Amino acid sequence: MSAIAGVYLLNGDSVDKKDLKRMNDSMPHRGPDGSGLWHGGPVGLAHQMLWTTPESLHEKLPFEADGLVITSDSRIDNREELLPELGLSEEVSDSEVILKAYVRWGKSCVDRLLGDFAFVIWDKAKEEMFCARDHMGVRPFYYYYKPGEIFAFATEIKALFAWGVPREINEVRIGDYLARILEDKEITFYKNIIRLTPASIIMLKSENIRKEQYWKLDLKHEIHLESDEEYEKAFRDIFKEAVRCRLRSAFPVGSMLSGGLDSSSIVCVARELLPRDRLLKTFSIRFSTVKDCDEGIYINSVLKTGNQEAYFILGDKFGPLTSIEKILWHEDQPFFSFNLNLFWVLNKEAHNQNVRILLNGFGGDSIVSHGFAYITEMAIKGRLFFMLRETIGISKKFHHSFWRILLILSIYPLIPEPLSRLWRRLYGSENPYQDDFKIINKDFCNSISLINRKKKLHGWRSRPARTAKEDHWRDIVTGMNQRAMEDLSIASGAFAIEPLFPFFDKRLIEFCLALPADQLIRHGWTRCIMRRALKEVLPDIIYSRGGKSNLTPNFLHGLLAFNNACITSEINGRNETLDKYANIFELRNSYERLLSSTPKKLSNDHIKIWLAAILSLWLRSRES
Repeated sequence: MSAIAGVYLLNGDSVDKKDLKRMNDSMPHRGPDGSGLWHGGPVGLAHQMLWTTPESLHEKLPFEADGLVITSDSRIDNREELLPELGLSEEVSDSEVILKAYVRWGKSCVDRLLGDFAFVIWDKAKEEMFCARDHMGVRPFYYYYKPGEIFAFATEIKALFAWGVPREINEVRIGDYLARILEDKEITFYKNIIRLTPASIIMLKSENIRKEQYWKLDLKHEIHLESDEEYEKAFRDIFKEAVRCRLRSAFPVGSMLSGGLDSSSIVCVARELLPRDRLLKTFSIRFSTVKDCDEGIYINSVLKTGNQEAYFILGDKFGPLTSIEKILWHEDQPFFSFNLNLFWVLNKEAHNQNVRILLNGFGGDSIVSHGFAYITEMAIKGRLFFMLRETIGISKKFHHSFWRILLILSIYPLIPEPLSRLWRRLYGSENPYQDDFKIINKDFCNSISLINRKKKLHGWRSRPARTAKEDHWRDIVTGMNQRAMEDLSIASGAFAIEPLFPFFDKRLIEFCLALPADQLIRHGWTRCIMRRALKEVLPDIIYSRGGKSNLTPNFLHGLLAFNNACITSEINGRNETLDKYANIFELRNSYERLLSSTPKKLSNDHIKIWLAAILSLWLRSRES
């Protein structure tokens, strides 16, 4: 994964090459294969090069042609379609494809591009800067805009600081973090440093800036085929293409393999598509102490058919805060993921094995929905046979209480909102977000109107979806997906690795959302379209898995066995920095409960401790 950076001095000053180089040099980990600078008058563009595809081996960026200059962190997956249409040869780079598409179609070029991309084009004749980010926000893009003075952008925030962008903390984002608010897709932990939202473009001239969203999921689109077999073939074809186009690499290809349905499907399909003389390298976490988390039986079922090199890391030999200083330096901000440390060590091992692209099964649950809300939909429509059939099926296959499933998915969604509010008032839970705010300093919470902010941003989720399609759409567009991919992308970039997410292929997303609900769940089999479509390549034990392992026991084991001193220092020590934002008394109570509880009785204590510890460590790192 490459990196981009640059500035447009809106006051007309000329860019100083030294300042631009300092910006670019802040991200050397992302550019082991060279770096480049271009500057002309008020504009400067920079690039750190990571070779991944055969075409990239001869690529030099920034690249200038036809009066345009481009810097790009991009991978275009529909090259085969675009090359003849644009009159280009097979060996041209993805950045040249983008530039030619821009020449042909202008800002509408993004409508023709498939893949993961973040790029900036400077049009010298128009004196206009064009910025774009991919449909789902796989590639990071941060920017700072001060009207009349400067527009600066970069793959990582640290590059903006290297230019001299202010490091002023955004306290609203701190509140969001502690309250687990993820739906603001622009905000960062720094004032005036913004994330370009997915599927968005910016058009910037010295006197004005315009931002547009060029694509969004169509909730009304539906697909109706003649038979299950036709649905299966269509899914299989699209999924295989989503994997195939991501295997284009001049280096060994790697894939995460957890033993779950998602990563196993990717590995099985990739192995089938790769030539027999190219082994797929798989990277897995095993657990020798916390055996409840170990997925070895599932991982081995995938590996036993051969044609791969398998690498393993023992995930219970270190804690979630191991290497935290390095991780926070790369991320530039606090992060949510409990298991980012596991992803970190897997990337490190992949780097040691000369892997530069690493397939990842993240997003499978969201994109190929479980379809649970189909039960709700059937209850609302009075189709009791289908409602009971799926409730019984889920209860058996997932080993959950039939009555609890019925209550959550069939009865509660039918209760009118006034009665639901009355119930919460009578039982002392009128505020549905009450528990989320216990660890937050009350004065700080009030100063930024955090409760109202969460109600506004999460209000659309306060009631259950009434159809399977609506629930599916919610899972895809949630801000959690964008935030997770940004975190994972930056963590991979630390090891000069490009993470690829086949489930976030635009074609697959649009297809899955348009499916009838009974293709997602049937007789309790969730995500059944994927199971049926890939049955021939999946081991039986993977095909018939009802769920996946819960990694919370290992998280707790690592926290207490390896990071207890750090947590104690941050939570129980004198910490005036954290005290401004968090309720230290409640945090200490949570920690005491965590020390004396079993995983099943934890409630959200481990989440509260984790968020507070990461925030505290980040705040301290800023002071050093």
